[in-house]
Amino acid sequence: MKTLTETVFVLQYVNDSFKIQQVRLGSILPFDDNLFFVHGSMFKTVDGLDYDRIDDVCKKLTAAAEKAPDLQKIILPLDERLIRAASNCHKAFIRRANGLFLYQISLFPVGLQVDAETRELLLKSLGERTLISRTIFDDEEHSPRRRAISGLADYPNLCVSRLPVGVMYSSFSHCNAIISPFNCDQKRLAESESCDLFVAQILESSAFQRVVQWTMDHAPDNAALRSVETVKQEYQKLMQDYYQVIHSAEKTQTHLNSTTSPAVES
Repeated sequence: MKTLTETVFVLQYVNDSFKIQQVRLGSILPFDDNLFFVHGSMFKTVDGLDYDRIDDVCKKLTAAAEKAPDLQKIILPLDERLIRAASNCHKAFIRRANGLFLYQISLFPVGLQVDAETRELLLKSLGERTLISRTIFDDEEHSPRRRAISGLADYPNLCVSRLPVGVMYSSFSHCNAIISPFNCDQKRLAESESCDLFVAQILESSAFQRVVQWTMDHAPDNAALRSVETVKQEYQKLMQDYYQVIHSAEKTQTHLNSTTSPAVES
Protein backbone atom coordinates (compact mmCIF):
# COMPACT_ATOMS: atom_id res chain seq x y z
CA MET A 1 0.00 0.00 0.00
CA LYS A 2 2.85 2.35 0.78
CA THR A 3 4.14 2.00 -2.79
CA LEU A 4 0.86 3.25 -4.27
CA THR A 5 1.04 6.43 -2.18
CA GLU A 6 4.47 7.45 -3.44
CA THR A 7 4.75 10.08 -6.16
CA VAL A 8 6.24 9.52 -9.62
CA PHE A 9 7.13 11.86 -12.47
CA VAL A 10 4.93 11.86 -15.57
CA LEU A 11 4.38 14.02 -18.63
CA GLN A 12 0.97 15.67 -18.84
CA TYR A 13 -0.63 18.40 -20.92
CA VAL A 14 -0.95 21.48 -18.71
CA ASN A 15 -1.65 25.04 -19.84
CA ASP A 16 -1.19 24.46 -23.58
CA SER A 17 1.91 22.22 -23.46
CA PHE A 18 3.30 18.97 -22.07
CA LYS A 19 5.22 19.37 -18.82
CA ILE A 20 6.72 17.25 -16.06
CA GLN A 21 4.23 16.64 -13.25
CA GLN A 22 4.21 14.57 -10.08
CA VAL A 23 1.29 12.23 -9.40
CA ARG A 24 0.51 9.51 -6.89
CA LEU A 25 1.38 6.09 -8.26
CA GLY A 26 -2.02 4.86 -7.11
CA SER A 27 -3.72 7.41 -9.37
CA ILE A 28 -2.43 5.69 -12.52
CA LEU A 29 -2.33 2.07 -11.31
CA PRO A 30 -4.03 -0.20 -12.18
CA PHE A 31 -3.29 1.19 -15.60
CA ASP A 32 -5.30 4.29 -16.41
CA ASP A 33 -7.09 4.37 -19.78
CA ASN A 34 -5.01 7.41 -20.72
CA LEU A 35 -1.67 5.87 -19.73
CA PHE A 36 0.80 5.58 -22.63
CA PHE A 37 4.50 4.82 -22.96
CA VAL A 38 7.00 6.07 -25.54
CA HIS A 39 8.37 3.15 -27.55
CA GLY A 40 12.13 2.77 -27.25
CA SER A 41 12.62 5.61 -24.78
CA MET A 42 14.14 5.81 -21.33
CA PHE A 43 14.25 9.14 -19.54
CA LYS A 44 17.04 8.55 -17.07
CA THR A 45 20.79 9.11 -17.14
CA VAL A 46 23.42 8.25 -14.55
CA ASP A 47 22.89 11.74 -13.13
CA GLY A 48 19.09 11.52 -12.89
CA LEU A 49 16.34 12.45 -15.33
CA ASP A 50 17.38 13.10 -18.94
CA TYR A 51 15.91 16.60 -19.27
CA ASP A 52 17.13 17.07 -22.85
CA ARG A 53 15.23 13.97 -23.96
CA ILE A 54 12.20 14.96 -21.91
CA ASP A 55 12.18 18.45 -23.43
CA ASP A 56 12.37 16.98 -26.95
CA VAL A 57 9.46 14.61 -26.29
CA CYS A 58 7.40 17.43 -24.72
CA LYS A 59 7.89 19.63 -27.78
CA LYS A 60 6.94 16.84 -30.18
CA LEU A 61 3.85 15.89 -28.17
CA THR A 62 2.73 19.50 -27.79
CA ALA A 63 2.96 20.01 -31.56
CA ALA A 64 1.11 16.74 -32.19
CA ALA A 65 -1.63 17.68 -29.72
CA GLU A 66 -2.41 20.80 -31.74
CA LYS A 67 -3.52 18.56 -34.62
CA ALA A 68 -4.92 15.75 -32.46
CA PRO A 69 -6.53 17.26 -29.33
CA ASP A 70 -7.25 13.82 -27.84
CA LEU A 71 -3.52 13.59 -27.10
CA GLN A 72 -4.01 16.24 -24.43
CA LYS A 73 -5.54 13.55 -22.19
CA ILE A 74 -2.60 11.15 -22.20
CA ILE A 75 -0.23 10.50 -19.29
CA LEU A 76 3.34 9.34 -19.95
CA PRO A 77 5.31 7.89 -17.00
CA LEU A 78 8.97 8.84 -16.68
CA ASP A 79 9.64 6.35 -13.90
CA GLU A 80 12.17 3.76 -15.04
CA ARG A 81 10.48 0.95 -13.12
CA LEU A 82 7.17 1.48 -14.91
CA ILE A 83 8.82 1.84 -18.31
CA ARG A 84 10.79 -1.40 -17.91
CA ALA A 85 7.72 -3.26 -16.71
CA ALA A 86 5.65 -1.94 -19.63
CA SER A 87 8.28 -2.97 -22.18
CA ASN A 88 7.81 -6.59 -21.12
CA CYS A 89 4.01 -6.50 -21.29
CA HIS A 90 1.71 -7.24 -24.20
CA LYS A 91 1.12 -4.24 -26.44
CA ALA A 92 -2.58 -3.43 -26.83
CA PHE A 93 -2.57 -0.23 -28.89
CA ILE A 94 0.05 1.79 -30.76
CA ARG A 95 -0.30 5.22 -32.33
CA ARG A 96 2.19 7.59 -33.93
CA ALA A 97 2.54 11.19 -32.82
CA ASN A 98 5.01 13.49 -34.54
CA GLY A 99 7.60 10.76 -35.04
CA LEU A 100 7.01 9.14 -31.64
CA PHE A 101 5.37 5.76 -31.21
CA LEU A 102 3.09 5.73 -28.17
CA TYR A 103 1.75 2.46 -26.84
CA GLN A 104 -0.64 1.09 -24.28
CA ILE A 105 -0.23 -2.28 -22.61
CA SER A 106 -2.30 -5.26 -21.54
CA LEU A 107 -1.52 -7.84 -18.90
CA PHE A 108 -2.98 -10.50 -21.19
CA PRO A 109 -2.36 -11.43 -24.87
CA VAL A 110 -4.58 -9.31 -27.12
CA GLY A 111 -4.73 -8.48 -30.81
CA LEU A 112 -2.59 -5.41 -31.43
CA GLN A 113 -4.65 -2.36 -32.40
CA VAL A 114 -2.83 0.44 -34.24
CA ASP A 115 -3.63 3.79 -35.80
CA ALA A 116 -3.71 4.20 -39.60
CA GLU A 117 -0.16 5.57 -39.86
CA THR A 118 1.37 2.74 -37.83
CA ARG A 119 -0.63 0.13 -39.76
CA GLU A 120 0.69 1.50 -43.04
CA LEU A 121 4.27 1.43 -41.74
CA LEU A 122 3.94 -2.20 -40.58
CA LEU A 123 2.40 -3.37 -43.84
CA LYS A 124 5.12 -1.67 -45.89
CA SER A 125 7.78 -3.41 -43.81
CA LEU A 126 6.53 -6.84 -44.97
CA GLY A 127 8.68 -6.50 -48.07
CA GLU A 128 11.73 -4.74 -46.64
CA ARG A 129 15.13 -6.23 -47.46
CA THR A 130 16.96 -8.14 -44.73
CA LEU A 131 20.48 -9.43 -44.24
CA ILE A 132 19.34 -12.79 -42.92
CA SER A 133 20.69 -16.04 -44.40
CA ARG A 134 18.58 -18.48 -46.41
CA THR A 135 15.71 -20.27 -44.67
CA ILE A 136 13.39 -23.06 -45.74
CA PHE A 137 10.67 -20.43 -46.11
CA ASP A 138 12.16 -19.00 -49.30
CA ASP A 139 11.75 -20.31 -52.82
CA GLU A 140 14.98 -21.48 -54.44
CA GLU A 141 14.58 -19.06 -57.33
CA HIS A 142 14.41 -16.08 -54.99
CA SER A 143 17.01 -14.70 -52.62
CA PRO A 144 16.39 -15.58 -48.96
CA ARG A 145 14.81 -12.47 -47.53
CA ARG A 146 11.72 -12.72 -45.33
CA ARG A 147 10.37 -10.61 -42.49
CA ALA A 148 7.75 -10.79 -39.77
CA ILE A 149 5.68 -7.95 -38.30
CA SER A 150 3.71 -7.44 -35.11
CA GLY A 151 0.55 -9.55 -34.86
CA LEU A 152 -2.14 -7.08 -35.87
CA ALA A 153 -5.69 -7.64 -34.63
CA ASP A 154 -6.97 -7.41 -38.23
CA TYR A 155 -5.36 -10.77 -39.00
CA PRO A 156 -5.93 -13.02 -35.95
CA ASN A 157 -5.47 -16.28 -37.85
CA LEU A 158 -1.96 -15.30 -38.99
CA CYS A 159 -0.42 -14.66 -35.58
CA VAL A 160 2.22 -17.12 -34.42
CA SER A 161 3.80 -17.56 -31.02
CA ARG A 162 7.21 -18.52 -32.41
CA LEU A 163 9.22 -17.58 -35.50
CA PRO A 164 11.44 -19.89 -37.55
CA VAL A 165 15.18 -19.26 -37.37
CA GLY A 166 16.26 -16.79 -40.04
CA VAL A 167 13.07 -14.74 -40.28
CA MET A 168 13.80 -11.11 -39.42
CA TYR A 169 11.60 -9.55 -36.74
CA SER A 170 12.08 -6.08 -35.34
CA SER A 171 8.82 -4.60 -34.20
CA PHE A 172 6.81 -3.31 -31.27
CA SER A 173 5.64 -6.41 -29.46
CA HIS A 174 7.65 -9.41 -28.27
CA CYS A 175 4.49 -11.54 -28.36
CA ASN A 176 2.73 -12.88 -31.46
CA ALA A 177 4.00 -12.04 -34.93
CA ILE A 178 2.91 -12.47 -38.55
CA ILE A 179 5.35 -14.01 -41.03
CA SER A 180 5.37 -12.22 -44.37
CA PRO A 181 3.85 -14.41 -47.11
CA PHE A 182 6.50 -13.17 -49.55
CA ASN A 183 10.18 -12.24 -49.44
CA CYS A 184 11.74 -8.93 -50.42
CA ASP A 185 12.43 -10.04 -53.99
CA GLN A 186 8.89 -11.32 -54.51
CA LYS A 187 7.56 -7.90 -53.50
CA ARG A 188 8.67 -6.70 -56.95
CA LEU A 189 5.61 -8.51 -58.29
CA ALA A 190 3.46 -6.20 -56.18
CA GLU A 191 5.33 -3.18 -57.51
CA SER A 192 5.08 -4.10 -61.20
CA GLU A 193 2.11 -6.42 -61.67
CA SER A 194 -1.61 -6.37 -60.96
CA CYS A 195 -2.84 -7.21 -57.48
CA ASP A 196 -4.50 -10.41 -58.71
CA LEU A 197 -1.32 -11.65 -60.39
CA PHE A 198 0.84 -10.76 -57.37
CA VAL A 199 -1.45 -12.63 -54.97
CA ALA A 200 -1.84 -15.63 -57.29
CA GLN A 201 1.92 -16.03 -57.73
CA ILE A 202 2.55 -16.02 -53.98
CA LEU A 203 -0.34 -18.40 -53.20
CA GLU A 204 1.10 -20.92 -55.66
CA SER A 205 4.68 -20.82 -54.34
CA SER A 206 6.03 -23.76 -52.35
CA ALA A 207 7.55 -21.42 -49.76
CA PHE A 208 4.13 -19.95 -49.04
CA GLN A 209 2.75 -23.42 -48.32
CA ARG A 210 5.50 -23.85 -45.70
CA VAL A 211 4.62 -20.49 -44.17
CA VAL A 212 0.99 -21.59 -43.92
CA GLN A 213 1.98 -24.85 -42.27
CA TRP A 214 4.17 -23.02 -39.72
CA THR A 215 1.27 -20.67 -39.00
CA MET A 216 -0.98 -23.67 -38.38
CA ASP A 217 1.57 -25.40 -36.14
CA HIS A 218 2.47 -22.38 -33.99
CA ALA A 219 -0.81 -20.67 -33.18
CA PRO A 220 -0.81 -18.79 -29.86
CA ASP A 221 -2.32 -20.66 -26.92
CA ASN A 222 -5.30 -18.30 -26.75
CA ALA A 223 -6.00 -18.37 -30.51
CA ALA A 224 -9.30 -19.52 -31.95
CA LEU A 225 -9.32 -22.78 -33.91
CA ARG A 226 -7.93 -22.11 -37.39
CA SER A 227 -7.87 -24.05 -40.63
CA VAL A 228 -5.55 -24.02 -43.64
CA GLU A 229 -8.31 -22.38 -45.64
CA THR A 230 -8.87 -19.54 -43.16
CA VAL A 231 -5.11 -18.93 -42.94
CA LYS A 232 -4.80 -18.74 -46.73
CA GLN A 233 -7.82 -16.44 -46.99
CA GLU A 234 -6.40 -14.13 -44.36
CA TYR A 235 -3.00 -14.10 -46.03
CA GLN A 236 -4.74 -13.18 -49.27
CA LYS A 237 -6.38 -10.24 -47.52
CA LEU A 238 -3.02 -9.22 -46.03
CA MET A 239 -1.41 -9.20 -49.48
CA GLN A 240 -4.27 -7.20 -50.94
CA ASP A 241 -3.94 -4.66 -48.13
CA TYR A 242 -0.17 -4.52 -48.68
CA TYR A 243 -0.68 -3.93 -52.40
CA GLN A 244 -3.15 -1.13 -51.72
CA VAL A 245 -0.80 0.57 -49.23
CA ILE A 246 2.28 0.62 -51.46
CA HIS A 247 0.35 1.84 -54.50
CA SER A 248 -1.55 4.46 -52.51
CA ALA A 249 1.82 5.82 -51.38
CA GLU A 250 3.00 5.96 -54.99
CA LYS A 251 -0.11 7.84 -56.06
CA THR A 252 0.32 10.33 -53.21
CA GLN A 253 3.96 10.94 -54.15
CA THR A 254 3.05 11.36 -57.83
CA HIS A 255 0.38 13.88 -56.88
CA LEU A 256 2.83 15.81 -54.67
CA ASN A 257 5.41 15.87 -57.46
CA SER A 258 2.87 17.16 -59.96
CA THR A 259 1.62 19.93 -57.66
CA THR A 260 5.12 21.11 -56.76
CA SER A 261 6.62 21.01 -60.27
CA PRO A 262 7.13 24.47 -61.86
CA ALA A 263 4.70 25.40 -64.58
CA VAL A 264 6.02 25.07 -68.16
CA GLU A 265 5.85 28.30 -70.09
CA SER A 266 4.10 28.16 -73.42
